[in-house]
Amino acid sequence: MSESNESISNYIDSIYQGYQINSLKQYSTNRLINVIANRYANLCKEENIQLDIDIRDIDFSFITDSDLTALLDNLLENAYEASKISSRKEIDFVIDRYNEKYVLIKVSNFTETAPKINGNIIATSKENKIIHGIGTKSIARIVQRYDGNIEYKFFKEEHIFRSTVLLKMN
Repeated sequence: MSESNESISNYIDSIYQGYQINSLKQYSTNRLINVIANRYANLCKEENIQLDIDIRDIDFSFITDSDLTALLDNLLENAYEASKISSRKEIDFVIDRYNEKYVLIKVSNFTETAPKINGNIIATSKENKIIHGIGTKSIARIVQRYDGNIEYKFFKEEHIFRSTVLLKMN
């Protein structure tokens, strides 16, 4: 196990063994995904953002804990930040199987403004471009590493932005 995976594993274990276990909702049988989902559920609750979570039972042994964390954190963080300033505060987070060989991850949120999309990278709307915009590049690298695909789409009529990730299960 790499050092970063061991740190993540230790963090997850500390949450599950500590007092916080009683407050964790079971969204997934995967402990890492469950911790991430609970983190964003709590953040969204604090900001009055409705977060709908639908996570199917999937074997994530094909992806490292650090890659899974970076992928989900970046997808959810982008939706969370956009939802905080949106008039309609809703996020939809889905993890499911697609065919037998792929994992499908979809994160949708409302936004009044269409993001600038260049291929599989979203241009940051934040002022300091040097420290922002790294997340979508990280997502793209992870998706490529797992022979996957990323699609960003803005539905103009509904004001919905959706990130859809397919990862090939090996």
